[in-house]
Amino acid sequence: MRNRNKLLTVLIMLIAMTGCQTVSTPIEQGISTADGMRQLNKIESIQWDKTGEAFSILNNLQLDANQSRIVFIHDHLDQTIPHSINIDVDSAFHTSLHPGQYSQSIVCNGEQVIGIQNSAVNTNTFNDQIVTPFFQPQQTYYYQVSLDPQSDKASINPVEEAVAFQLLQGLSEQTHQKNRVEAKDCTVIEKETETVEPPAPVEVNKPITLDVLFDFDSAKIKSTYQQTLRDVAQFLSANANTKAVLEGHTDSTGPASYNLILSQAR
Repeated sequence: MRNRNKLLTVLIMLIAMTGCQTVSTPIEQGISTADGMRQLNKIESIQWDKTGEAFSILNNLQLDANQSRIVFIHDHLDQTIPHSINIDVDSAFHTSLHPGQYSQSIVCNGEQVIGIQNSAVNTNTFNDQIVTPFFQPQQTYYYQVSLDPQSDKASINPVEEAVAFQLLQGLSEQTHQKNRVEAKDCTVIEKETETVEPPAPVEVNKPITLDVLFDFDSAKIKSTYQQTLRDVAQFLSANANTKAVLEGHTDSTGPASYNLILSQAR
């Protein structure tokens, strides 16, 4: 019995000694057995790779018959402004594109709504600029996005393929964010061609008829016709080859000889 009490005393002493004991560990880990919590006082250098491969020519034949591709370019010129540009395509978040990188997304062909916003605004909107281009199937379209240093607003502009290739030289694809734009259940949409009515045919050498009316038994030209006659006279003077046919008549009232003289006077 006495030996058993001694054994219990030893066990109690051991428990008392270890219950509050702090294990000596390196400072980097700082592990404490008092609360069972692991605290890291020093974090290893961790880098988040935000870039993919450098740009290479894209193959449109890899697109389905009802798909198009968009490439967004945020070139080095904006690196003095550290903010990224949020891009939304057809109400789906595409990416927050950093300066000096590009991104791409496959979309359904047809009309798409693209909205962009300076990420520094933190409004979850895409209202800095909105464009609604129409994309032909199996084609790649390039857009340059940038920030105005004065207004801090983002802008988007389409660029030709040759210009895009120059802007894309040395840029890597931004790949660290999930692209939520999907090209599912697409149907081939042909852009409606606008019917343009042909212009009315121009009649050449069509005679122009001008009426000049006189008061009864008078050869005096009324003021309402004088300016028109001046214009006709100027035109005939400037175009000597133009033929003019003058026709006139008088009422049958009175002698024929008098009416002939009146007609000639007119």
